[in-house]
Amino acid sequence: MSGAASHLSRRSTTTTRRLVIALYAAVSILLIVGTGFFVDQGRVREAMRQDTEISALAMALSERTLRGLSTTDLALLDMADALRYPSPSLPALLDGMAGRWLPRLPAVTIINAVDAHGAPLVVATQPDQPRTVVLPPLTNAGPSIGRLDGDMSPLRIGTPVHLGGQVGGDWFIPIERSLHQEGRWAGAVRALVNLRAFSNVVQKAPIDAHDTVSLLRTDGRLLAQYPAQDEMLGASLGDLPLETDVPTDRASIHKGPWGPQKIESITAFRRVGDYPLIVAVSRPRTAALAPSANARIELIGACAVLLALMLAVGIASLRNAQRRDAALAELGRMNAELEASVARRTSELEQSNRDLIAFSYSISHDLRAPLRAINGFAHAVREDYSDRLDAQGCSFIDRIYRASVRMGELIDALLSLTDISRQPLEVKSVDLSAMAEEILDDLKLSERNRAVMVEIQPGMRTEGDEALLRNALSNLLHNAWKFTRARQPAVIMVSSEEVGDSIRYTVADNGVGFDVAHAKRLFQPFQQLHSTQGFGGTGIGLASVRRIIERHGGRIWADAMPDEGSRFIFELPQRAAVVRRRRDSWPASPAADTATADQT
Repeated sequence: MSGAASHLSRRSTTTTRRLVIALYAAVSILLIVGTGFFVDQGRVREAMRQDTEISALAMALSERTLRGLSTTDLALLDMADALRYPSPSLPALLDGMAGRWLPRLPAVTIINAVDAHGAPLVVATQPDQPRTVVLPPLTNAGPSIGRLDGDMSPLRIGTPVHLGGQVGGDWFIPIERSLHQEGRWAGAVRALVNLRAFSNVVQKAPIDAHDTVSLLRTDGRLLAQYPAQDEMLGASLGDLPLETDVPTDRASIHKGPWGPQKIESITAFRRVGDYPLIVAVSRPRTAALAPSANARIELIGACAVLLALMLAVGIASLRNAQRRDAALAELGRMNAELEASVARRTSELEQSNRDLIAFSYSISHDLRAPLRAINGFAHAVREDYSDRLDAQGCSFIDRIYRASVRMGELIDALLSLTDISRQPLEVKSVDLSAMAEEILDDLKLSERNRAVMVEIQPGMRTEGDEALLRNALSNLLHNAWKFTRARQPAVIMVSSEEVGDSIRYTVADNGVGFDVAHAKRLFQPFQQLHSTQGFGGTGIGLASVRRIIERHGGRIWADAMPDEGSRFIFELPQRAAVVRRRRDSWPASPAADTATADQT
């Protein structure tokens, strides 16, 4: 049994371990795959959001740059158109026109017009700038827009220049519109755009601290940048990373290294209207995807915590299963030990029963033979030799005879007590009321001259062995009949009441009673409280009663007062299936039984 339990325990532990490991692996894979999916989706969504945000910035900056450049180009076209009609008053006309345009062009610091020979016609500056600025020739003009008409050259944009202390040490972008008549160059109007204007435009936009905003020509020349990097102004950044020409209605997104530092970035390129300019907004990829990276870290951390919790729960489950299996194994071991102990006790009990049967056989056969011899020879001596014996000798012979008869009665009582313990119970419904009436009727017939008042509660029934219960009730009623002999009238009452799942029966009388202090001797074999008062008996009756009641799963106790009668109380379960169940909870001694009866 123990080996089978141990085997089942080990198999249960192995099954539980495999189940927990498989479940943990499945859930872990599901969590990891799900986390990876959500991380990837978060990165994609964040990249799309960044693309949209950077494109919007490039579009806004392109529109603002276009507005300023368009106004400046319109001023240059207006003044270049005046060069068509040379006259002595042309310088004054151009100066007036420049004076009207400059307040509307805060980004333009200087407007300069030259004639067909390159001689300056007018130099107009903002009010806070000196009018003695010398404009350098336009170099590295790069690409320009197409012609507006037959004799007006396209707008040309040069590389940034630095004029030293002439205009405060700033950087400028030179732009030019020139006039051609009859195939010959007929003059030009030039303007210097301050790069601080571009920085002001950028600072008003909602750019990120990590963003870089560049103004480029379509040939890749860097015209302006924010944050400023003066050493890179005018440098060629090479071919722009565009698959096709940059459209004018939307931004082109490039993802990869770009710019002087070749940093992995997300860059949006947007054309400035029809001009050969491009606004580029570049954001490092690490900064762009930082929100998704933070979310990714949080999600991965949550997944790791959840996996750790699941692992802890799995380990706890395994340990619990191991403890349970260990407990089952221990229980199996204890059961095996209990079974072995029960088998050993059963063997001992069977041996004891065999010894008791042998003892009973010995009493029935071996002891009765010499006892019969003693009884017979005593009887023969009294009959054949009584005339030869004196009075004392005859008294001795009578005593031997009576003692042998008493010995026979004790042997019969002891065998009866042994039979009570051995014979099987034949359980059926028993009418105790009718049984008590029959026993008392027989007693009345034996002593017709006695006045006895009998009260028997009708309808008292129980389940048990009828013969044994008759034996027990007969002993109790015979005692009541015997010990009320001196009462006139004698009173014997038999009653019952339900107590929980038991029925309590009481046999009461108004006889001689006894001292409760000696009640513990009542139910011991051969113990008599009134042996010297001539009531007779073997001292086996109440011992037999106790044995019968206990075999039926009940208990018995007594309550009495000297010379005031006695009560014998016993309880039997209402159903015969309840056998010996409550025995361990009963008081261990008759004295305790009596105390319980008093409290009841």
